Amino acid sequence: MSKGILVDLNIMGNLKCIKNKTIVVWGAGDKGKYVIKMLKKAGISVLYVCDSNVKLWGVEIEGQIVISPFELCRIGNRGKLCIVLCTMPGSNPAIRKTLEQIIDVKYEYATYFGIINLFRFHYEALFRDEYIKCSFRIEKEIGKLEYQQLILQRLNNVCKVRDEDILVLQPGKVGSISIMANLMREGCSVYHFHYIYSWAGILQEEYRKIWETALKNLKVKKIKIITGVREPIARDFAAFFEAFSEKNNIRRGDWIFRCGDVYKVFRQYMEMVVHGDYRPWNDGIPEVWGDEFIWFDKEIKELWGIDVYQYPFDKENGYTVIYSEKVDIFLYKSERLNDVSEKLYEFALGYPIPEFVIENRAEDSWRNEAYQEFKRNVVLSPDYVEHYYKDNKRMDFFYTKEEKEGFLKKWENQIGWKE
Repeated sequence: MSKGILVDLNIMGNLKCIKNKTIVVWGAGDKGKYVIKMLKKAGISVLYVCDSNVKLWGVEIEGQIVISPFELCRIGNRGKLCIVLCTMPGSNPAIRKTLEQIIDVKYEYATYFGIINLFRFHYEALFRDEYIKCSFRIEKEIGKLEYQQLILQRLNNVCKVRDEDILVLQPGKVGSISIMANLMREGCSVYHFHYIYSWAGILQEEYRKIWETALKNLKVKKIKIITGVREPIARDFAAFFEAFSEKNNIRRGDWIFRCGDVYKVFRQYMEMVVHGDYRPWNDGIPEVWGDEFIWFDKEIKELWGIDVYQYPFDKENGYTVIYSEKVDIFLYKSERLNDVSEKLYEFALGYPIPEFVIENRAEDSWRNEAYQEFKRNVVLSPDYVEHYYKDNKRMDFFYTKEEKEGFLKKWENQIGWKE
C-alpha cells in the first residue's frame, strides 16, 4: 500500500490543507523556482528543494540549497510532510516510486497542477502583496477575454469553411484532437468544433447576426463531418474535469471551488445531466455540455436536419457512414477509434494513412493524477447511472448489451448515494 497521499484536490479546495506542513519542492527547474517563490510570498516556508539531477545538488535556487533525493531520509517532523512535484507529468510515477523507497512514513504529495490552482483559486487570501493579487485578477480577466476570443475564432472558422472541407464536429473528450492531428499531417483542410449551433446564443448580441449568417451559409456547403461518442460516464468525468485545464475555463474552476468540494459540485453536474437544470452553472455553458446524446440533436439535427438516430449504427464494427445531399457523416465510438481509423481516413481523405497517432493522452496531462484520484473517489448517484443505463434508447443505439455490462462493471463499486 502506498505511503503517499495525493492532496491536489484538497489544497485546491481548502487553503488550510497546505498550512503548517513541512514542504519539500521536488524539481529545481523553472516550475520549481516559480512555486518556491510564490510559496514564500504566501508565507509558506519551503524546507528543502530536491532534484534527481546530480548536477544541481548543492546549487542554490531561490535561497534554497538543492539536495539529492536520498537526503530526504533526514527530514524531521515527517508526520506533516508534503512533497510538491514540480516535474513533467510523465516523470511523476518514477519519483513516487523513489519516495516510497526513501520515506518510511506516510506523507502527502501535490503536483504542479494542484499547487498552481491553489494560487489561482486562493490568491486573495494567500498573498499580501497587492501587485501579486492584481496579476492574478488580470489573469482571470484575460481568461474571460480568451474565452470570448476562442468563440470568435470558432465563428471565423465557420465563415472560412468551403465545399469539400472536413469538420471534426463532436462532443468534447471523444478523440477529436487525435483525429485533427492526423488529418493535418496529411495536409487536409479541416476545422475542429465541439459546438457550432450552440455558440450562436452565447456571444453578445452584436455577433448573433453574424453567427446566423455564417450558419446559413454553412448549411448549403457540401462538406464531410467526423463525429463520435464515448461511454457517457467516462466522458462526463473528462468533460467535467476539463474545467481545470485551460485559462479560459477559469470561471468554472472558481465556481467549482467556491464551496471547496469538487465532489459536491460533480453531484450537481450529475443532476444537471439527469434533469437538465443549468441554473447553478455559470453563463456561457451550452445546454449540450451535459448529456452527450442530446448533442446530436442540437448540433447535427438543428443545423442539417439529419437525425443520426434514424440511421442504422453498426455496433459490432463501431461506426457508420451517413450520406446526404449536402453533408456526409462518419460517426464512430471512441472506444473503437483505433479499429475504425482506416475506414475513417478513407472517408476523409479517400485513402488510409500509414499510422494513426494518438494525441492528448490523459497520462501526459498536468492534471492527470488529480483526475485519476477524482475518478477513483467519486460516488455516482443511482439516478445518474440509470439515466444512461436503464432503458436509454440512445445509449442502446451505440452500445451492445455486452459493452454496457462491461462498462457498468467498472462503475459498480462507485454507485452509492440517492437523494
